Order: sequence, then structure tokens, then C-alpha cells
Amino acid sequence: MKSSRRAVVTLLGSGSKARGVLAKIRPALGTAEVHFRISAEPRLQIGSELRLEIRRTADQTAHQTEARVLSCDLKADRAVYFFRLPSGVASVLGMLFNQREAVRVVPAPGEPVRVQVRLEDGGRTIPAVVDDISQTGLGVLFGVNQENRLLSCGDRLNLLLELPDLEPMEVVGDPRHRRLMGASIRYGIPFIPEATEGFEDKRLEIYRYVHRRQIEMIEALRAMPA
Repeated sequence: MKSSRRAVVTLLGSGSKARGVLAKIRPALGTAEVHFRISAEPRLQIGSELRLEIRRTADQTAHQTEARVLSCDLKADRAVYFFRLPSGVASVLGMLFNQREAVRVVPAPGEPVRVQVRLEDGGRTIPAVVDDISQTGLGVLFGVNQENRLLSCGDRLNLLLELPDLEPMEVVGDPRHRRLMGASIRYGIPFIPEATEGFEDKRLEIYRYVHRRQIEMIEALRAMPA
């Protein structure tokens, strides 16, 4: 396992101080994937609860959280564990510890970010809610019944993005990732700068929003009970 850049995860309150490396936090699923060397496999009981400390090696940023063991998959050289994280925590920890080129944030519950897909059949639109956003793209939740219409749009979506307190902006995105989530389908949509008129100005507006939400999310995490 290459762990030089990854965050280190230490098990607390499990009778073991085993350490692994954080592979990924999935905010949409509320889970953390942690890899342990097979020689240090902690043999955790599925369904048990414990505390995790996640520490970024680059600057020693750390946070402890409750977690529940969901699954364990033994590979030839490592044990892959999935942990359920508390509601509201996964999105902040993902922002802090996932290795990404751009910070991804979740809109505030009382201040949603909305988006519409503009269709080419007479100006109709498909409304949706933004699940997360960065300056490079969106995670968007669509109703399952909209899937056929979305697929008919091809490999480019003309989006009307509405950030709080700002005028709607037109951006073009690539519907690259799709996943069924309950009664919704989650689309991962990177922006296409070269297809978006005035993209740099729009990117700066999105960046300002993301930066503000990043500060709000970190402050909310710090206010949570230890």
C-alpha cells in the first residue's frame, strides 16, 4: 500500500491500536474505506462500534469520530474495511482528507444549490438539486424517472446553475458518473471549460461559494461534541 500521501487511520477504543491508511471517504454513502496491511489485520467484529482517528500526514490535521464496522474484504496483501460514519460527518471529513485537486463541499441544508438541465426540445428543463460542488464540477441528484431524458442529451449537459444570492449561470458539463441512490440517480458532472462561455468568471464565483462553505463546514465540525 502506498501511504506516503494518504491520511493515517488509527483505531481507538477497540482493544487495538491498529493503523491503516484512508483509501477514500464517500460522503454520498456516509462511509470510509480503510486499508490495513494483512499482517496487521485488526479482526474487527462486523456491526461493532469504535472510534477512529484520521490524521493527514502532510500537516498533522486530525479528527476523531465514531464509526461502525460495515464490512471486511481480505486481499492478498491487505484487509479492506468499510466503516459507517455519523450523519453529517462524512461530507466534512471527505472535504478534509480525500485526495482531490479541488475541494468539494455540500450545500447548507437551508440554502440549497439548484440546477436545471436545459433540453433542446423546445426549451424544456429538468430540475434537480446539487448534492455537492467544487470549482471543477457537480454531484447532482435526479429523479429516476428522468434518466431516459438525460441519456438523450448525449455527452454534454447544458446546465443552469443557481448559487445562493447570485444570478443563475449557464455552464456545460460532462455526465461522466451515474449511480442509483434510493429513489434518485446521482450524476457526477465535471464542467467543460472550453464549452462554457466566460467560464473563468463563473469558476471564480463557484470558488468563492465553495470557500465560504468550506469554512462553515469546518466550524460546524469543530462545534460537534468530541
